[in-house]
Amino acid sequence: MSILEFAANRQAIWSATANSLKSRIDLARKASFFLSIVGALVASLASMQASDGIVRTILISVGAVALAITGIIGSQILTSEGIRQQIRARAASEALKREAYLYATAAGEYSDAGTRNDKLKAALEAIESQITDLALVQQSAPGAAPSLRSDLSFADYLEERVKGQIAYHGKRSREYSRASKLLHAVEFALAFVAAILTALAGVIGKGPFDIAAVIGVLTTCAAAVVAHLQASHYDDLIVSYRAAGSKLEYLKDTTDEKTTSVAALANAAEEILAAETNSWQAMWSNKSK
Repeated sequence: MSILEFAANRQAIWSATANSLKSRIDLARKASFFLSIVGALVASLASMQASDGIVRTILISVGAVALAITGIIGSQILTSEGIRQQIRARAASEALKREAYLYATAAGEYSDAGTRNDKLKAALEAIESQITDLALVQQSAPGAAPSLRSDLSFADYLEERVKGQIAYHGKRSREYSRASKLLHAVEFALAFVAAILTALAGVIGKGPFDIAAVIGVLTTCAAAVVAHLQASHYDDLIVSYRAAGSKLEYLKDTTDEKTTSVAALANAAEEILAAETNSWQAMWSNKSK
């Protein structure tokens, strides 16, 4: 096995690890969001029931269970350490991928054929030495993409790395944009209805229907939506992904194989991707503190 194949395989392992950790965190975050909504709804319904009724007891019990599960999720999964593990695994994966692509294009410090193997080996050791404690959560992977097992031409790198990353960043920014727009719309609708009911409550009073309880549940649900938006960082990720995609688009459209070497193209593209990685890594690291 060549040093490039080894680097590509290690990158695939840490990518699978990061994906697994992210899926766990995303699922936990969505479950916590759903349970917060359920807790608010049953609490509102319970306040409308007779104090000695069985329905009230059931609703209070459901609310208590939802609250308890939310607490467990927060203390066991959505922890600062759990988020940091995912960040570090993804950062290591991206760093390994970057070194592999630079090596495969003989870019940067890998331009010297006599020393490039030793330099890649040293880079791999330096990256993995920072994540030795993540061995407990390390996942297996089927293997790296065949294209990363040999040197790449200008056309190969442009098609796979540059165009591939443009497509990836565009897809993810669209996904996050749809989610963000939906959550912002729900937040606005809840706040709007709560404001209308508050105004009505001042005019008609409590009456047979407990408007105050409904206002309370709407306010709580709106707060849960805002918290989910902030925790997911959708808006920040949209900006970051679109910025990186635009820079790569510009690089693609202004680079010509006749005047630019594959090494120069790789240096420029990997610099853009490294900056984007550092940006979201700093964002999530600040969030996890």
